[in-house]
Amino acid sequence: MIKLLSLKHMMMFVCLISGGLFFSPSYAAHESLPSRQDIFESRFAGRPAVNQTGDLVAVAGLKGATVISLLDLASANHDQVLDIDGISQLYWYRWSNRDSHVLVISCKRNQRDVMIEFDTLNKKIHPLSATDEEQTGSFSTYKNNYAFTYDRFWNKSQNLLSEISADGTRIPVPDRRNLFQADRQQDGFIHVALQAGQIVWTFGMEQGRQTQLKINAMDQRQGSGLISIASGKSAAYFLSSVDADTLDLIEINLKNGERKILAQVDADIKKVILHPDTAVPDIIEYENFKPMVKVLDKAVADDIAFLSAQGLGPPGIVDRSPKDLFWIVKYEFGNGTPVFYVYDRRNKSIKSIVIGQATTIGTNEIAHETAKETAKRMQGFSIARAGEPALSGYVALPREGLCHSEKCPAVLLLHGGPGERDFAAYDPERYWLTSRGMIVINVNYRGSRGFGKQFEALDKLQWDSGIPKDVMDALHYVLANYPVDPGRIALIGTSFSGYLSFNLMARSNQFKCAIVDSASADLVRFSEARYASYGEHSDLLSRIGDPRLPEERARLFKMSPVSKLDKLKDAKLLQFHGGSDAVVGMDINADFSPALLKANPNYTFVYLPEASHGLPEARKQYHAISELFLADCLNIRAQNLDVKERNLLDGLMIYGHKSFLSTAY
Repeated sequence: MIKLLSLKHMMMFVCLISGGLFFSPSYAAHESLPSRQDIFESRFAGRPAVNQTGDLVAVAGLKGATVISLLDLASANHDQVLDIDGISQLYWYRWSNRDSHVLVISCKRNQRDVMIEFDTLNKKIHPLSATDEEQTGSFSTYKNNYAFTYDRFWNKSQNLLSEISADGTRIPVPDRRNLFQADRQQDGFIHVALQAGQIVWTFGMEQGRQTQLKINAMDQRQGSGLISIASGKSAAYFLSSVDADTLDLIEINLKNGERKILAQVDADIKKVILHPDTAVPDIIEYENFKPMVKVLDKAVADDIAFLSAQGLGPPGIVDRSPKDLFWIVKYEFGNGTPVFYVYDRRNKSIKSIVIGQATTIGTNEIAHETAKETAKRMQGFSIARAGEPALSGYVALPREGLCHSEKCPAVLLLHGGPGERDFAAYDPERYWLTSRGMIVINVNYRGSRGFGKQFEALDKLQWDSGIPKDVMDALHYVLANYPVDPGRIALIGTSFSGYLSFNLMARSNQFKCAIVDSASADLVRFSEARYASYGEHSDLLSRIGDPRLPEERARLFKMSPVSKLDKLKDAKLLQFHGGSDAVVGMDINADFSPALLKANPNYTFVYLPEASHGLPEARKQYHAISELFLADCLNIRAQNLDVKERNLLDGLMIYGHKSFLSTAY
């Protein structure tokens, strides 16, 4: 049975395609593998928070996004769900510094943004914001270890404005109704506004003076913004790349307006760790070719040295208790699930805590090797090149014995953008591929974010030259230093990296196959569509070329996979595309996919009518089909399709090459 395509722009495509497949598969059994469902539907702990006595840990995310579980480390009760009715959205939570069993929670409850205290001992809720109070300001960020800065509420009946601090203390704010009144002159007021494409922060200082910080709107995509305001409002801290190449930590003295760079490294600062009582930064985390930690205050230097010496990779500081006696530390520089520890600063000891997960992902690693051994399987690399920008990336190795040969098959798992980037942190796509016995290679090619504005701008006019060279240089490095089978290498790409994968297949015989989704194969049509939508405001034309200019239009066509059909006619390719893709519409590839289906007997096209860009609505179908494709291409182990997957794949529109699905009937 073949479902007919209903979209108008698919009519031409339908006329040129034949042989759709009714998919009702079964698959030969293999030895036990982590299931795709476990890998991609696992819910991991949100931000575990430890109380000031170190015996209680609160954690969200395991039972649902709005559910907080309580781990009692002093007893056998390791998974008690806190019964807090009415929460529809959870913003942040932390332990009170007054009572060791009281949580302070910022949330949406009964359709209102509120702050509450929850007594975990007596199971009672105490509202910190009244029902007649309106939240007039809330600055929060995922860039600090508490995921909040502060909240402000306006009590209409009492004509009173208050800030509610992280520990639940109410602080009256005289004469300032909200955060957004620019005509206030009082010491300590804060105002933020968008002016002429800039985010303008204004701070009131002593004697009616003001100081400002202006952040270009373009910097916002780099994670810039307010990180914290120190206790007593003595200083404010920002991440910003204003007048800098990378995202730096800036301190603004709110007494005299003095501004200084508190931390600057050779990559964007990824996270700022705040002292739990003062909200002053004392540690930063960043990542170049591996996760790094830098100490800003020598008072925590010995702690970081101890945690870094455990052989588990760089420590991630997730939480610090009130009074700063206990920390929650996470290690995840490996292929398995994050491992959490409670660190006792008093005696410099760490204790592993088992946070109940929704699934058993990671069990294979835990059963066969220690956390230290797992950490060694995730390795970063950095390559210095004459006349070219330095290049970095990651190599993830499968557990010993999974690839069943001296040299393993490999997948170049390429990020999109090109202004995205890869990190060393746990990635379910990476875990999925290594669990099937493949080495996974990530490359942060030129144009990737996080390495400075200059590096990010290097993608200009380099989509078909410099960027593919970066990928090939990284591959040659990995081939020379890791046990990769050169005859079994595949590419996987989404959006821009899908386009990149097509071009790499066309220019090199190094790759045995490629999986592509949501990719443009025609840069002329793609750039025309972007110009039609955004006009001169789109930066795409300056980065790849302007299709309105004849010379650049010709160059754009030459860069496009649609111009390389003769070089792709024998390539083993699996392409997915969504009918609801608003970024790369089906009409953009109207000259490519039908022509390649005619020319290439090894090409498979999967059309998913309801899927949007990146296929978020069809990831289960994508992973199931892709695993069968890789099993056929690279001779790897594949998981048996379960009943739910068979039902999902039943009736899919699959065109072209189908022999890799023959074992699934």
